[in-house]
Order: sequence, then structure tokens, then C-alpha cells
Amino acid sequence: MADQPSEKDDAKQTEATNNAVPASLSVLTQYIKDLSFESPGAPQSLRARDKAPSININVNVNANPLGGTDYDVLLTLSAKAEAESSVLFNVELVYGGVFPSRASRRSICFRSSSSSARACSSRSQGRSSPMLRVTAASRHS
Repeated sequence: MADQPSEKDDAKQTEATNNAVPASLSVLTQYIKDLSFESPGAPQSLRARDKAPSININVNVNANPLGGTDYDVLLTLSAKAEAESSVLFNVELVYGGVFPSRASRRSICFRSSSSSARACSSRSQGRSSPMLRVTAASRHS
């Protein structure tokens, strides 16, 4: 018969969790890595329309270990508007920041305050992996 945790064990675990020191995260530097805006059909593509264009928005976050406990975190935002099979505009921003992590684990996690989304990046042979990818499409009628 397996031992089940007692209320006393649960209380000790809760106390240990409450007394744990959270990982500290600060910004060493931040920068714009890439910024582009294209409007291939301008000025004709900027005219008033009867129907709203379809707009696709993408958000992507990657963390790359730099060495030691530093991470280069890249936030990529892109938006593309199309109407009648032609591109009205295409914009992309890659915004970066270097963050030192004082976490004792070999991974770094971020949690969205607006949802239950959680993104983690683990160090694995110096390579990075995508942390969080959110895609939203807006189609107006």
C-alpha cells in the first residue's frame, strides 16, 4: 500500500514554494534587429475599398543562449494585408534583448499574464528552440 501525502507534507511543500527565491531577470541591452515595411502597390493600394482587406498577424519569440547565463531573446512581429489577391502591405519587426538569468535551472520560462500560455527554452548543445508562437488572422467583411 502506497503512502499518501499528509496535510502536513502539503503544508511543508507550500511553505517551501512560498519561500523559494524567484529567478531574477533584467535587461542588459535591447535593439531592433530588423524593421521592414513594404507596400508594393502604392499609391493605388492605398485607395478606399468597399471590402476590408484580410490581415494576418504573427508573433514569434525565440531565446538563444549566448554563454554563461545570458540569453538573446528575439521577438518577431509581422503583419500582412491582402485584398483581391494582391499584397497591400507587409511589415516585419525583429526586436531583441539580452537578458542575464540567475535561475538555477538550465531552462528559462516566461508566462503570459493574459493567458495560461507558457514558453520555455532549454539549453541543448548551444542551439535554441522556438519558445512561443502565436498566430492570429483577422478577416473583416
